[in-house]
Amino acid sequence: MRVLHVGKFCPPVKGGMETFIVDLLKYLSRSIDVDLLCVREDLRDRVIHTPFYTIYGLGRISNILSCPITLNLYGWLKALIPHYSILHVHLPHPLATLACILDNSHIPIVVHWHSDVVRQQMFSPIYEWMVTKLLDKASAVIATSPHYVKGSQLLNRFIDKVHVIPLGVDPHRIEATKEGVEKIKATFRDRPIILTVGRLVYYKGFEYLIQAMRDVDAYLIIIGIGPYYRRLERLIRYHKLESRVKLLGYVPSETLGNYYAACDLFVLPSIERSEAFGIVQVEAMYHGKPVISTDIPYSGVTWVNEHNVTGWVVPPRNPKALADAIRYLLNDVALSKRLGENGRRKFGQCFHIKYVASYIYKIYEDITANK
Repeated sequence: MRVLHVGKFCPPVKGGMETFIVDLLKYLSRSIDVDLLCVREDLRDRVIHTPFYTIYGLGRISNILSCPITLNLYGWLKALIPHYSILHVHLPHPLATLACILDNSHIPIVVHWHSDVVRQQMFSPIYEWMVTKLLDKASAVIATSPHYVKGSQLLNRFIDKVHVIPLGVDPHRIEATKEGVEKIKATFRDRPIILTVGRLVYYKGFEYLIQAMRDVDAYLIIIGIGPYYRRLERLIRYHKLESRVKLLGYVPSETLGNYYAACDLFVLPSIERSEAFGIVQVEAMYHGKPVISTDIPYSGVTWVNEHNVTGWVVPPRNPKALADAIRYLLNDVALSKRLGENGRRKFGQCFHIKYVASYIYKIYEDITANK
């Protein structure tokens, strides 16, 4: 069995979808041949061989509304398809969607539904038509949580094809070292540490968390890169929080686990349903940290982080609610410990990549058996 995955951006670009695909392909490669077709950050096409899979990286000419634009995805897809038994497409990805519905090879298709299109409403009728065509062709559709399925009109039209499989994390990618954790704690030794991780984009709601820090006597570490970096930097200066709120930018995987292990709380302050799952919550749970997230209707975020089980859930766009929750959990050490232990247990039961990969492999087996 050979499976070609189609994603948006090529590693080492770090986003929830990209991180998950890398973890998934490494585990799947233990049992089957898997490769990845995606878009690079520069103009040249490049084939990259890794110990686990091959990356067919296509040159990017631009990004439009967070979607990479390349001129030759359809050509590469047509050339590669004859060498594979299944096509696994990660959405949203308008160009890949169009390429797949134009293809007439009849290869079985698995659609991995990471998110609806939320912000780009002006394009939604066209994209909805394309996605409907693709879902109609698909042999199986993977959604990441029951909450998201419930809120997605498109998924509900093809509910008989939908399999709910959460995103997973390879814990080896985010292991911590004693020396690394001690160094972070020594740097931020006089106050508790609040951590958040993610691309610096509109739907993450980092500005509300920064505002909340006006009323919290702790450090906030923000890890990530993106177009909102300068805006957040200005907001930190405006509120005179430079001494306690730190924008660290990009942190490599080999040291990211140290920050999870060193923090006291993890916060995901997202504000839109574009935050469909929140895989960074899962990474925090692996390290036994209580999570504060926001109640986004029909998002999987609150399915991952259950209120008063693995953390707390507060209203979105509400700095006061964030501040109150942070202060409460910092003051109640016993509660924070219980929530963190529950999160660690849930990670072991639901979110380890080995379980996720095994469920997806079973879908592949069923498809090839019925072909």
